[in-house]
Amino acid sequence: MWSAVDYAGAVARLIVAFKNDGRTSVAPVLAEPLGRSIDAAMSHAGTSDEIGVVAIPVRRSSLRRRGYRPVHLLARRAGVDVESMLRFVREPQDQRRLGRADRARNLAFAMRGSPAIAGRRVLIVDDVLTTGATLSEAVRAVREAGGEVIGAAVLARTRRGRRASRRV
Repeated sequence: MWSAVDYAGAVARLIVAFKNDGRTSVAPVLAEPLGRSIDAAMSHAGTSDEIGVVAIPVRRSSLRRRGYRPVHLLARRAGVDVESMLRFVREPQDQRRLGRADRARNLAFAMRGSPAIAGRRVLIVDDVLTTGATLSEAVRAVREAGGEVIGAAVLARTRRGRRASRRV
């Protein structure tokens, strides 16, 4: 798992403004470190095989409220083509106020991978790693659909999410 920055201070404020306040003008500032994280993860994969970059899906209610998909927007600004090969099969609760165990329960079996994932190697991309519940569910869904996860890249991670990530 690769991350670019810690989710704290000014970085956290920028991400919240981008995701919750519609401040898409900060996308270029956030896209650069996400791009570094994706590049590092792809380099670490060390293969010439094609790797698909798959974004964590957005809850329908979040998409309606925002009008955009944050990870897709940041990845595009970083020059990375992201595929929408995961989707929610049920609408999970907002995770912001849930603890580690509740987040895992909330997301259990909430995603499904597209049949197009079968036989493909993919890198999963998200904006913020908090407890790892979202990435864990995405990995499960990709594997269930027949894909192989080569890693994950995020823009930022909370300090609790440090244990298994590499900074770039």
